[in-house]
Amino acid sequence: SLKNGSALLFQFVPGQINMRVQLVLSSLYLDAEMTALFIYAKQIVTATTQIIGFTLRVEFPGLVEKLASSAKHSLAGILGAQKMSFYCAVVFTAVITGTAGVAAAMAEFSLHRAAAVIAAFAPTILSLSLALMMIQGLAAMGAYAVIARTFTASLVVAIGVSWLLVTSLNVYAFVLGEMTFHLVAACLVYRNIR
Repeated sequence: SLKNGSALLFQFVPGQINMRVQLVLSSLYLDAEMTALFIYAKQIVTATTQIIGFTLRVEFPGLVEKLASSAKHSLAGILGAQKMSFYCAVVFTAVITGTAGVAAAMAEFSLHRAAAVIAAFAPTILSLSLALMMIQGLAAMGAYAVIARTFTASLVVAIGVSWLLVTSLNVYAFVLGEMTFHLVAACLVYRNIR
């Protein structure tokens, strides 16, 4: 019980570490304006994913029930039990990407540089949401230690990607780092669901 509880709590730590490392890398390699734009974009993404996180919590009891009644677990079953979260992620990603994309294209618009960074980060709303939906499937199965290991491995790879690319891709290295974090987590979760 203590082991599962600790693993459950630990699953929140890697995402926090990733953001802090990205902030350090940003302050070391990017100018103050780009660091501020990065923080602004991450705040919008974080606020949006918190809303999706709420829908995930609402859908969790139904997911547990569905997985408990099924002898074989599948990715389709896990994602199918969380349709509202998926729909929210798709809509939020599309609206934010579209709105920010239009604003970024208008050079006379005072926030067009911020909008360009927001448009770049917006797809991470969908990638993170999908990864969290899959992670929630493992949580519904009680596989908290697997979740902690998955997030830890994903974190190491994501930090490496961000660090290796920040000097050449600027703030966009963090977008790739985030997407890598989510993709590695999704792949590791998928391996454990099969």
